[in-house]
Amino acid sequence: MTRSQAYRDRLVDALVAQGAISTAEIEAAMRAVPRELFLPGVPLDLVYADDVVVTKRDASGMALSSASAPGLVAEMLRMTRARAGRRILEIGTATGVNAAYLSRLVGPQGRVVTIEIDPDFAAGARRGLAATGADNVVPLLGDGEYGAPDAAPFDAVEVTAQAGDIATAWLDQLRPGTGRLVVPLTLRGISRTFAFEAEEDHWIATEQLPSGFVPIRGDGARPQRTVALLPGAAGADTARLRIDDDQPADAASLRAALATPAYRLWTGTTLPGDDGTLSHLDIWLAASLDLYGRFVNVGPIVEAGPGPLGWTPPFGTPASWDRDTVAYLALRRCQGFAAGFELGVWAHGPHREQLAAELADQIRHWDRHRRGGPEPVVRAYRAGTPDHRLAPGRIVDRPQTRMVIG
Repeated sequence: MTRSQAYRDRLVDALVAQGAISTAEIEAAMRAVPRELFLPGVPLDLVYADDVVVTKRDASGMALSSASAPGLVAEMLRMTRARAGRRILEIGTATGVNAAYLSRLVGPQGRVVTIEIDPDFAAGARRGLAATGADNVVPLLGDGEYGAPDAAPFDAVEVTAQAGDIATAWLDQLRPGTGRLVVPLTLRGISRTFAFEAEEDHWIATEQLPSGFVPIRGDGARPQRTVALLPGAAGADTARLRIDDDQPADAASLRAALATPAYRLWTGTTLPGDDGTLSHLDIWLAASLDLYGRFVNVGPIVEAGPGPLGWTPPFGTPASWDRDTVAYLALRRCQGFAAGFELGVWAHGPHREQLAAELADQIRHWDRHRRGGPEPVVRAYRAGTPDHRLAPGRIVDRPQTRMVIG
């Protein structure tokens, strides 16, 4: 056995044990494809770690492309339902390793068309795919926003970059009635991968999982709006709000609010630890609150570690605001529990007690009536669909689609 195969088997064994790999076909594909052919120069222990490998950054250090964590890759392959004989469109070839897995899954009677916007990555992916003998993969250089109409229809479209909208071309190029779209979307600041299927004249997400990808590039790029709240050293923002661009936010007033002392309100709602429950609360609040975003804070007002006053996670936490007040979720470790947290609300500004109480009431409502239940359902309609044709729920308008979190 080669060193590469030993690393590969160790990774796949771990992913099977944790449930990320759930089919024999995906297991076989991930055991067969040498990932190092798509990540030249990267040490094997990093190639076969269940973690992201960033392969290109911009001048500011922001990731432009990466090889996704293998566990997430396996989950998305399952959601895509790539099977023998199927035709798959991949948006975002990147290193090419996911296309190689898809190649194995669809087999010689199937076809994978993969589109990459970056010429350097397209060339590297071609070399890797050729080395693995993936001759049922058609790599294209271009903007994935427009898909590959000449090769349509596809049984599935799998997008491997973070999108802010669903391109009309992706929907149009699905096989009518049965095609499946798997796409990482940012909705109200929340990043999730959704699997959409046709439902009458629109599409419904039948599966979803928390995830994060580098932003999509090209004509479909939709930078997320960020409101800087607390400047740090060298001009860096240590606290900010990530919000949808159709929500009003007065940056100057909210910055002034955050400069005032926090009002802290603990809800009595507890979580057992990192079991995904907080993610369920996130999307429920996104559907429930009129103004919802993500408060991201990596600066001095974060209390490091589980101290008595609590802290805010650096990856972001649910937030709401009005013209001059902001409130956001915070955590503190429960007394007497090895790995449990109580949820609280911190608020700044003249209406801080009122806004904190409103957000706390929503958290308690979720705890009493929604916790453990199904997650809110996301539907996608074409732009221009009138309101009376939409399902009930929180409407999120995008240039090409109207999405409803219901």
